[in-house]
Amino acid sequence: MIRHQDQNLTRADVTPKVLFLNRRQLIAAATGAAAFAATGRAFAASSPYSTDAEPTSLEHISSYNNYYEFGYGKEEPATKAQGLTISPWSVEIGGMVDKPGMYGLDDLMA
Repeated sequence: MIRHQDQNLTRADVTPKVLFLNRRQLIAAATGAAAFAATGRAFAASSPYSTDAEPTSLEHISSYNNYYEFGYGKEEPATKAQGLTISPWSVEIGGMVDKPGMYGLDDLMA
């Protein structure tokens, strides 16, 4: 036990030796990550794909859907999907099976 300024410290209160010895690798990794981030920003600024156009709004990009169950127009899924019941779901099993019927998805997952 080590005594330091009115504290009783044990070995568990000290940085483990493995972590202490690897501190240089940790510092090098952090330095590399910072350099990579700076390079990425510099590349993005000089990219031939960069533009001064206004970014697309979150409402627009989050409402577009290419799923045709709700309609063929770009706006239809966003407006018609609001009434979709997603819970509880059931699955119909039919055809040449031993136990045809409607089964709750929660029962099947259990």
